Amino acid sequence: MLSISNAIILICAVVADSFIFIPKQAKITYVNHKFLTWANASVTRYGRKSPYYLNMEGENKVPIDGTFILNMVVYQFVSNEYRRSFVEFHMPFCEFIKDPYFGGIFGKFGYNLTCPIIPGPYHFMNLTFPTEDFPHVWPFEKCLFNITMTINNVLGGSGFFSSKIISNRRKKT
Repeated sequence: MLSISNAIILICAVVADSFIFIPKQAKITYVNHKFLTWANASVTRYGRKSPYYLNMEGENKVPIDGTFILNMVVYQFVSNEYRRSFVEFHMPFCEFIKDPYFGGIFGKFGYNLTCPIIPGPYHFMNLTFPTEDFPHVWPFEKCLFNITMTINNVLGGSGFFSSKIISNRRKKT
């Protein structure tokens, strides 16, 4: 029979899955000039041992508030092509920036975003994804995130970024 202290040691020694998120390519495919003046996305790496960084820039003409809906559909790389997977995210932009994992990429680097986001130019450079304490296992290794933003059911912009996800098994203490 296990004592309480032995049970606590076993629980703390459980191997947990974490992962490393590596963006590979990013592109903005459509911009509705009624809502956005311009937008750009790219992936940068500063050296061979440097991580990959996601850069997003743009200028909005209207305030971004709860009417902006972010739709993210994930495609899995299978048999040398991207196929739609079961992973999808649909949320208002204000909820997106409050989320600890998706919005955490902005908060981690000091970009203090609050809704509504006033019109103007924005430059989010050298972003990495906070996956250290992600509570779930990611289901596949290579994927493409297809992102569209709608404003009152009107397409405001679209783009994608592809990524590679490496499982990093670590001990949780």
